[in-house]
Amino acid sequence: MKKIKTIPIEVTPSEHVHISIKSVFHKRRVNFFAMTIALGLVLSILQPSILHISILVIFTLIPTVFLILILYTAYNPKNKSMYQRRHYEIDAETISVTSENGKKAVRKTSEILYIVKIKDNYLIFPSKTESFYYPKRGFSTSEDFENFKLLITQFDAKHF
Repeated sequence: MKKIKTIPIEVTPSEHVHISIKSVFHKRRVNFFAMTIALGLVLSILQPSILHISILVIFTLIPTVFLILILYTAYNPKNKSMYQRRHYEIDAETISVTSENGKKAVRKTSEILYIVKIKDNYLIFPSKTESFYYPKRGFSTSEDFENFKLLITQFDAKHF
């Protein structure tokens, strides 16, 4: 399959919030926090103790702190690198992104850990802390977008 290229795109602050939330709170983590909060609530009601209330507070506080940090970084005017125009390329072997400042990151597709779908947009994670964002609006034609979706289904990665 040929190399699929996007048009230069910029991430908006609201997209950054969605990307960050999906990066931190994908399905498994949300289930973990929800079950822990539910367990803490049940234990706090049935048998109130400092330990049970502490568990509830900690597991409610952690996601809240993450959300505050996400919102702060998304709307911080000093965070200019986050909103640079980027150009993405992907084929069966490599995935790359080039920023408007000329920096280029290239990863092998065999390194991709997981792919998260957000509506018609995709986050591709070559590591636990790095992701490439492919919005539908970044493709010149719907055919390019369909080829992209077909290509990423062939990767040996977890899909969320």
